[in-house]
Amino acid sequence: MKRFILFLLVVVFAFGLTVPLSADTGPKPSITVYVENAPEEEYYLDLLIEEEQPNNTLTEDEIASLDPSMLAVLREYNENGLRAALSYGSAIPIFGKITGTPDGERMKHVFSYYGIPDTVKVIAVTKSGAVYVSEAVEKKEYQAEYILDFQTFSLESKGQPLVRYISQFFSTFIPTIIIEFIILLLFGFSVKKNLISFLAVNFATQIVLTVVYAINYPSMGVFFINLAVLPFVELIIIAIEALAYVFLFKDKSKVRRSVYAVVANLCSWIGYSAITALVPFVSDLWL
Repeated sequence: MKRFILFLLVVVFAFGLTVPLSADTGPKPSITVYVENAPEEEYYLDLLIEEEQPNNTLTEDEIASLDPSMLAVLREYNENGLRAALSYGSAIPIFGKITGTPDGERMKHVFSYYGIPDTVKVIAVTKSGAVYVSEAVEKKEYQAEYILDFQTFSLESKGQPLVRYISQFFSTFIPTIIIEFIILLLFGFSVKKNLISFLAVNFATQIVLTVVYAINYPSMGVFFINLAVLPFVELIIIAIEALAYVFLFKDKSKVRRSVYAVVANLCSWIGYSAITALVPFVSDLWL
């Protein structure tokens, strides 16, 4: 078992080197726009961001499926340096679809990942060539939702931030529990003796992580939180979990308990990073 754990540590750290060091754990910033009174004709909707150089945000398959003239309007739009995030491209990754997805009688557009701006402004173009641009709205939540009335083309906050923070909590808590439980079994810990402690510690630390987002985002924004605050918070969480497991777990040595905390957190970080890379809207899937 000792050799296996040593091998696991080597694999974790080696694979971790292939993952960008971008504080890519926890929920991702997002903007969800629900379009009401959408036009009967086809339309595309994009998020406006400050961008100097064009980038390949859309894939070749996505571009091939879009109307060239409508896409060209979005790509050529330039309002004092504000460009269409998906159509023109973003240097810092943003995921989304300018076509949106049906959500009952309205359309839903989700923009996610670290390129999300702290000020929300959207642009739309219709099949007939009409262009609409909203007023700018300050983004006050890490995962914000807005209602866009296409007739007035005005954005309003969807409200209910508590519900979104609860969803945000479970979008990270559930994958973390699954991954770290598997590592628990690999380390040979007794499920019967340690399950309650395992769940309690993870529940508490995920609450801390969610509260950090909720409290700090309005004043700090996306980049400062993810590049400066979260790495520090994650190190504290690893230390707290290691200490908690040393005292709360009922079997194996204290060294193994603390090593488990480090390995489990690294594996959940890498696993969650892989999930969000393959499924950019993993948080939205839990809603």
